[in-house]
Amino acid sequence: MRTPGSSKVWWVMVATAAAALAPGCIPPLKSRSTSSLPVSDWVKPGSQSRPSAAMVKLARSLRGSDDLETIRNIHRWVRAHQRRFSGSKRGVLRRRTAAELFASGTYSGCADRGLVLASLFRAAGLPTVYVSSVLKQWVRDKADSTAGGHYRGHNFLEVHTSKGWVIVDSTRPLLWTGYDPKDRNLPRGHYVLAKGYDSWDMGIRSQRHLLWHMDELVERVDPSRFHEVHLQVVVLDRPLVVVTVRSIARALRRAMGGVPIKALGPSRIRGWLSRCHKCRGLALLPADLRASLASTLFGVVGKLTDPHRFEELVRATPRFLPLSRGGLCLYVRRSVKELVRAARRHSKGPITAKTCR
Repeated sequence: MRTPGSSKVWWVMVATAAAALAPGCIPPLKSRSTSSLPVSDWVKPGSQSRPSAAMVKLARSLRGSDDLETIRNIHRWVRAHQRRFSGSKRGVLRRRTAAELFASGTYSGCADRGLVLASLFRAAGLPTVYVSSVLKQWVRDKADSTAGGHYRGHNFLEVHTSKGWVIVDSTRPLLWTGYDPKDRNLPRGHYVLAKGYDSWDMGIRSQRHLLWHMDELVERVDPSRFHEVHLQVVVLDRPLVVVTVRSIARALRRAMGGVPIKALGPSRIRGWLSRCHKCRGLALLPADLRASLASTLFGVVGKLTDPHRFEELVRATPRFLPLSRGGLCLYVRRSVKELVRAARRHSKGPITAKTCR
């Protein structure tokens, strides 16, 4: 039974919801050009990326001997201490500040990870531009109405170093040199959506705002502007591949927070041998080394693919195939302490670079 005035209240609620979905309620997208401001101005924080006192103290403690080492130290710390948010992204994506994300120790995606990195980079004295992007293939598919409702994008950071502007991946330990901030084409097949101090500076304060502007970009961008970029990729952290049992791998990850570790068990070794050229841990190795490594592994660890004998063989093998060339180390050890010592020596290696897309 309806009470007097209930119909009026219901219609007001419907009208309010409709108004919230109207295009006029979406803030316009604001994108800054990197060169529109002096380089020194990009050290200043935005309203969303303003660091807390604890963040400033941490950033200063992570400064290295040069800019690239500072970037690596900060990137490694964030990867080690920020855990993926387990709840729904809808209520948190693009809504939290860098200080809130830092205090919670969680992130909901590359946008949050990039926001914390941008705040720490600036606190360490590195001019940083926050870059939101879309996947170019997604734009093509969306224009052809074949992409469905799955939105695909990524966040990068433009950082000014002693070598000029570089672009840093917000989730993987990679950066690219030889980068031109005027080119809207980015590594890994992405295209600039907007640039600014942070997401709020762009006018994106929620997931709904982001998706609206991504759809709008599809309508106004000309795909003929898309092209591949050929830059020099710099590997901030070499992957440490460990053949060991699951319990030791977990202990090693806890002890070596932030260092990328690929743990291989019997099923992964089988896949690794059959798809060696596609293994993410080996993607940055030269092709000739990948081929020789695959043949070596096949000849030496064929028995390790037997799950019934795997643990026995691992515990009986004191050390296995350490490789210094190409940025890969592979060990089998029973002692967690020995593995940690080896991993720490490995993680102090030089920052390596090669030219690729």
